[in-house]
Amino acid sequence: EIVRMNVSVFTGIRVFFDVAAKLANSYERRDRIMAHYAPVALVALPVVWEALVSLGYTGLYWAMGEGTWKKCYELSGSSLLTLGTTRSHKLVVEALSYSEATLGLLLLTLLLSYLPTIYQAFSRREATVALLELRAGTPPTAATLLGWLNHDGSVQNDDQQWAEWERWFVEIEESHTSLPMLSFFRSPQPGRSWVASCGLILDTAALLFAAVD
Repeated sequence: EIVRMNVSVFTGIRVFFDVAAKLANSYERRDRIMAHYAPVALVALPVVWEALVSLGYTGLYWAMGEGTWKKCYELSGSSLLTLGTTRSHKLVVEALSYSEATLGLLLLTLLLSYLPTIYQAFSRREATVALLELRAGTPPTAATLLGWLNHDGSVQNDDQQWAEWERWFVEIEESHTSLPMLSFFRSPQPGRSWVASCGLILDTAALLFAAVD
């Protein structure tokens, strides 16, 4: 259910960005608009989580006779955000509010630890994409990249370079499986794409095997 809810948040926010992108009059402007999609959707996730937690605890407080929905919502918000502005005189409700405060702190801790992990994986991915653009030209082509590999007169001594790309593929598979939202993070420059870079490396390998003696 959590995965389904996360998908709903991402797809719901995507609708607004698709509408904004359609109004753009150039590819560069559309790319800049869509580059904000993944970060905005990612930050929206904990907001939605906390809103649902607050709504659920509001219902619990109401069921335990804490008063009107408004008062129960104030108690829930005070507990979730650890403000302490609204309290109850019932021991059971106090214990419930402490559990909500603990859950709010856990969500905040998750957010603070989650964002740096995603940024580090994104940064490592984009470093290779930028290097490929430097080595394969703009727009990058397999023939130009193969020419760069042959800068010393041989393409038979590039095992280390191919091993680095192999590790890059493995890292992408691991990071984009455990953190699926990374797939939606675009390269910071228009025209760059980690998907296109993957295809470029594979095309270069195919050209090497097919056309180079």
